[in-house]
Amino acid sequence: MSVANWSGEDYRRVSGLQRSVAAETLSELVLTGDECILDIGCGDGYLTREIAGRLNGGFVVGIDASPRMVSAAERDDAATAAGPRFVRADARRLPFARCFDLAVSFNALHWVPQLDEALGAIAAVLKPQGRS
Repeated sequence: MSVANWSGEDYRRVSGLQRSVAAETLSELVLTGDECILDIGCGDGYLTREIAGRLNGGFVVGIDASPRMVSAAERDDAATAAGPRFVRADARRLPFARCFDLAVSFNALHWVPQLDEALGAIAAVLKPQGRS
């Protein structure tokens, strides 16, 4: 299967509606601040950084299958050593095991073929009391 290699810069220019909808949902997300969070389909990292800004003692990892999206996210985050981390990964085969308290995805999972595989992979990266 080929991986879509979306442009982070192009996405940033046209993603206003997606960001607005996701920001509204994010504003309702209850966090304690010390969670370990996985952002699936992080795109250019905008919402991943918004999540990181709400954490005090926790951390967030953004994943995206598109190398250009991850590159754009890393470029924008290069100045903050304590900021989120970005990893190129397929949601169906996540390179983590039982380490996240919470998994979120905004406007991304509908692009994943074999969604059942992705949901299984997401469940596998959550701690026993984790939520998605």
